[in-house]
Amino acid sequence: MLRLENIHKSYGKAKILDGVGFEIYKGDCIGLIGGNGCGKTTLIQILCGTLKPNKGSILNGGEPVERADYKHLFGYLPQNDPLIDELTVKDNLKLWFSAMDIKFKGSDIVDKLGISGYLNKPVNKLSGGMKRRVSLCIAMANKAPILVMDEPTTALDLAAKGEIWQLLKDFITNGGTIVLSTHDYDEIKRCSRLMLMKNGKLKEIDKNTSYNEIIESIIGGVNEGQR
Repeated sequence: MLRLENIHKSYGKAKILDGVGFEIYKGDCIGLIGGNGCGKTTLIQILCGTLKPNKGSILNGGEPVERADYKHLFGYLPQNDPLIDELTVKDNLKLWFSAMDIKFKGSDIVDKLGISGYLNKPVNKLSGGMKRRVSLCIAMANKAPILVMDEPTTALDLAAKGEIWQLLKDFITNGGTIVLSTHDYDEIKRCSRLMLMKNGKLKEIDKNTSYNEIIESIIGGVNEGQR
C-alpha cells in the first residue's frame, strides 16, 4: 500500500494543495477529477517525484519513499507527449531509455505496445494515437508497478482511446495500479475509485456518481491561481 499524507503545496500566496492525503492499493485504477486548475497536475507531479511538496509525506508500506525509489515505483505519462518531433520513434525511445538506465535493444514493451513497425518513422509523421503509444512505452519502460497519467487520452479519437484503454486494462489485469487525472466521463467510468479535488482538498466519492452529480460537485471549486 502507498499512502500520501498531509501534502501541502503553494506557489507564493496561492495554496494549491491543502493537506491532501489518500491511499493507493494494488490493482486500483484511481481517477482524479476536478475543475481546470484545481491542482490535479500538481498532485500527480508530487506523486511521481518530479515536484516537491512544501509539506507532507509519501509512504510505501509505512516507510518514506526515497528519491532513488521513484523510478522503480512509478511510470509517468504527462499530458503533453515528451517526444522530439524531428527524431524517429527509435531515437526518441533510445534517448528516454538511456535516461532511465534501461536497455532499448530487446525491450518487450516496444512489441507489446505495437510500435515496432514505426521505429524508423519521424514522430511528426505519426498519428495522435501512435504518439500516445510511444509516450506510454516510455512511461512503462521501467516496468514500474504504478502508472501515473495526466489526461492520458486527451485529443484522441474514440478508436485511439479504445486501443490505449485496452493496453491499460491488460496492465491492471497483470497486477499493475493506475492513478490518472481526467475530464473524460468514459475514463471516469473505467476507474475503480474516484477522488474529487476541490479548493485544495481531496475526497473520495462514489465511483457510480452520475455525470450531472460530478459536474455539480465541481462547480465553484476552482481557486484563482491553482494549476
